[in-house]
Amino acid sequence: MVSPAPVRVAGGLPATPDLVVASTFAGALALGVYLSTLAFTFRWLLFSDEGWHKRKVINWPMVFVTAFIFVLTVAYSALDLKGTMDAVHLLMTDPGKVYTSPMWSNICKCMFANSIALAADLVLMYRCFTVYAGHFTVIALPCLLWIGGVVCTGLQMYLQIAHLHNPNLGPYVWAKINMSVGPGIVLIPFWGSTSLLNIYCTFMLLRRIRRAARESVASASGEQFRFVARSIMESGIIYMTISLAHFFVWFGYNNLAVKVISVLNVPLIGIAFNLILIRAAHGRMQDFDDQRVGEFTSVEFSRDTALTLDIRPELKQLEVESDSILTKPQAHFSSVCLPTHPTMALPAPTRVAGGIPATPDKMVAVVFTGALALGIYLSTLVFTVRWLLFSDEGWNRRRVINWPMVFVTAFISVSAITYSALDLKNVMDEVRLTMMKPGIMYVEPMWLNICKCTLANSIALSADLVLIYRCYAVYGDSIAVVAFPCLLWIAGVACTGLQMYLQIAHIHNPNLGPYVWAKVNMTTGPGIVLIPFWGSTTVLNMYCTFMLLRRIRQAARESGLTVSGKQFRFIARGITESGIIYMSISLAHFIVWFTYNNLAMKTIGVLNVPFIGIAFNLILIRAARRRMQGFDDKPAGEFTSINFSQNAVLTLDIRPEHKELYRESGGSSLA
Repeated sequence: MVSPAPVRVAGGLPATPDLVVASTFAGALALGVYLSTLAFTFRWLLFSDEGWHKRKVINWPMVFVTAFIFVLTVAYSALDLKGTMDAVHLLMTDPGKVYTSPMWSNICKCMFANSIALAADLVLMYRCFTVYAGHFTVIALPCLLWIGGVVCTGLQMYLQIAHLHNPNLGPYVWAKINMSVGPGIVLIPFWGSTSLLNIYCTFMLLRRIRRAARESVASASGEQFRFVARSIMESGIIYMTISLAHFFVWFGYNNLAVKVISVLNVPLIGIAFNLILIRAAHGRMQDFDDQRVGEFTSVEFSRDTALTLDIRPELKQLEVESDSILTKPQAHFSSVCLPTHPTMALPAPTRVAGGIPATPDKMVAVVFTGALALGIYLSTLVFTVRWLLFSDEGWNRRRVINWPMVFVTAFISVSAITYSALDLKNVMDEVRLTMMKPGIMYVEPMWLNICKCTLANSIALSADLVLIYRCYAVYGDSIAVVAFPCLLWIAGVACTGLQMYLQIAHIHNPNLGPYVWAKVNMTTGPGIVLIPFWGSTTVLNMYCTFMLLRRIRQAARESGLTVSGKQFRFIARGITESGIIYMSISLAHFIVWFTYNNLAMKTIGVLNVPFIGIAFNLILIRAARRRMQGFDDKPAGEFTSINFSQNAVLTLDIRPEHKELYRESGGSSLA
């Protein structure tokens, strides 16, 4: 038996490749959440608060910094993924070789992480400088700390490059810190200075805002202060948590902990940076005191210099509102080095019989992709739960909660997370088998396969059931309209049951399937059953989406009110967006079974589950956001609904604290 090849340099506790796969999964999950916040950030930076028109005055410096952080974050994650894939590939080709990271990769990753932190710190200092009316004395200390961070970054690069020519350069025997991944003796002062800088600037910002709130006599000031302070503290907590964790982890001897904190650090910095921009944009759009735009909506920070926090549309958001308490990147070094010896053992493929195998190193890319999609899904889930359980205005518990919709949302979330966890376990087991028994083919356990297939099908069936009910309610409880999709849904349930039976029966009789006449990929589960399942669910969604759009358009034509056109466009756009997401992944999942590429099938499989959840959540989020804003920008209480029929008054109500879609006579919710 061959011992696992550790991912390490010298000293410390090694992180074996299977555990490194888990850290890569965690990094991809955080990256997915970051990309979700990035989409919102660019939306508010480039487009007007109302609609999708280009903003008249764009804060280009903020756009540049946001794009800079985005590019470096993606590059960092790509290098980390490449490192893990190279480690697993070396494990397959040369099992006994100790894995070390190429220095060029370490240098790039450290430089990316430090640059992100320095960019975020620079913006934070400028915000503090602006809020204090250009007083240099206020930012003298953070400027010194920032310059110290730049010096540490340069010294770090020098030591890493010098280490190439003189391997004896470091680690320092007197340093009681983890030196097995990069020159930690330089990173300690870097992360110490950046943490102190953020604590100082955050405190000074909150102090200035609080004083301005006391000096102002406007009734809105208290609410403004709480909102701005909460936004700053939220971003600050995110940054400080990961920054302090990254600071203290260097005093341990656990390389795995260093790697996990490192891959989380970079995207969390971006999340903290984006969140304050998003919160500021929401504050501008909603207005703190519920007065019409144009009335007082600012806090004066000085009696002499009227430096204000303006939340009106089309104005710069550099003021305290659009600030982000920067999160600091870490200089995490993953051991990633291409194999230097020719292939010694054939890669262990993930397959049964037939098809193009997916080798373990490629499976790392698959699990990374799935985690990325899961991170995006979790971001939409947070918004969905917020709108389902809490009132449209504030965080008070909603008076009438749509519990069936909450249950379906929770069921999909639990199933999606479980599916991703099982997929991660599968890849880790495969890599572990490759370490222990090189050359042995890995076969996915049938119980795990059964669970994953059942979870995926159950998620699709749950989303389909809600869609059928929406169609049923919109057509005034017409059973004839939903008869066809109901038959398709029942067929999907039957296919799921048949699939479970064939998989369980296959355990006792391996000759049961695949069917030689089936021109589909049969290497993972009974594909001959999944074909009609995904075919039926695809047709079901096409039918219901078409019928919903048809009914909404008909109602818009029947209404003579001018608001109907805007309502129709919004509702149709929301349904179409979710439909496109669902249809894209469903069709891809349907077609991929007709290929012989296991890698494509597994990639589509891990994307399918979170994408269904994203499509499901988006329509709930869009409906809730529109309820809060109002279609026609009129005060709440005016007409904000579409009549879907003249006999049974079926309405789409978007006022706060009301059910979204209900019959006035029956009150059945459609959320």
